[in-house]
Amino acid sequence: LNDFEPELTKETREKLEATGWTKSPDGTRLICPTARREQIIPALAHSLIFWRVSSNQARTYSPQNTLAIAISDNANKIGASIRAELREQESERQQADPVLDPLEGVELFTALTAKGYVPGVVAAPDALEQAEKRLIERLRAFNYE
Repeated sequence: LNDFEPELTKETREKLEATGWTKSPDGTRLICPTARREQIIPALAHSLIFWRVSSNQARTYSPQNTLAIAISDNANKIGASIRAELREQESERQQADPVLDPLEGVELFTALTAKGYVPGVVAAPDALEQAEKRLIERLRAFNYE
């Protein structure tokens, strides 16, 4: 509810409040009604997990598959769990290998396509669906109030 936030105009705020959004106890934000959250959460989780970059610049369709998804309360651990490591080599051109590392405090969901890029990983054919389900669970369990 910061008055200097350009995305939340006075009109938008009034419209949200008219549709049941309430002020948080500390008065800093608006809270979406529970019934509306139940509609939004599955759609939000699905869009986060299954988003795709598309472009009209390509002459052929070339999807970039999701290899893995990490879910954690710690963004630094997400970056450490899915990363690349430079190879030790004696050439001018640096090369890196992808690393999928299931760290403590990180839920790592690895798709089968990752096996073509990262040797030795344990993958599941429904990894993305598992990630979507877990994200929905976490969003529903969060204390919004």
